[in-house]
Amino acid sequence: MEVEVAREEQGHGGGPSLVLDADALRLLRQFAPGRRLLDVGSGDGRFLQSAVREGFTAAGTDISPQLAETARHRSGCPVHVGALPDLQLPSASFDVVNLDLVLMYVPDPVPLLCEVTRLLVPGGVCRIRECFGDSLNARLQRDRWWFYCDTTLRVYSRRSIRCLAKQAGLTPLHWFAGTEVSLDTWSRYAARKKHHRFRKLVQFGLKRASLFGVPVAGDGTCYLRKG
Repeated sequence: MEVEVAREEQGHGGGPSLVLDADALRLLRQFAPGRRLLDVGSGDGRFLQSAVREGFTAAGTDISPQLAETARHRSGCPVHVGALPDLQLPSASFDVVNLDLVLMYVPDPVPLLCEVTRLLVPGGVCRIRECFGDSLNARLQRDRWWFYCDTTLRVYSRRSIRCLAKQAGLTPLHWFAGTEVSLDTWSRYAARKKHHRFRKLVQFGLKRASLFGVPVAGDGTCYLRKG
């Protein structure tokens, strides 16, 4: 049973993958006090490109100079090179900080999240998307789960994210099984991927479903608020 749509697997041309970001950014407009957004681990710049389209003033970071340049070219946004705690960006300079499949690569996440808190304005929102080891998908597949690979440094549970948030001075605001994607958005995404209608409905149902409080899909998204 595999229903996750990892960010790296969504393509680089803009089309279907950009559709999936729009719902998240619309929700962030509702939850956050403003539209200054920092995308940590910008990669190819897709989320930055989506953020600009949705009316955000966006900037990014990446530890790879090559990816940072790609993200700049794609989005037109400034992208800083280096680990976030080393960049010394101004305090309280962002309303939203986005960490999409980033914590999995971070050896020590506490300093990173403390820096996120420093960079957020009071009431600002941190969006974290990860693949969770306490999901039904992960529990059923055990060591065969695709996320347990050599490049993954850490696998989180919902409880461990709450503990990290508390240490960093962030408060859980909202949790989503799977992602924030609506059925309409998922249908449009699946149509562009030429998936069969029944198959895409089943995938969406599994992605957003929970069984006795346990999410079915491995990936999940949480919003954390400062203050």
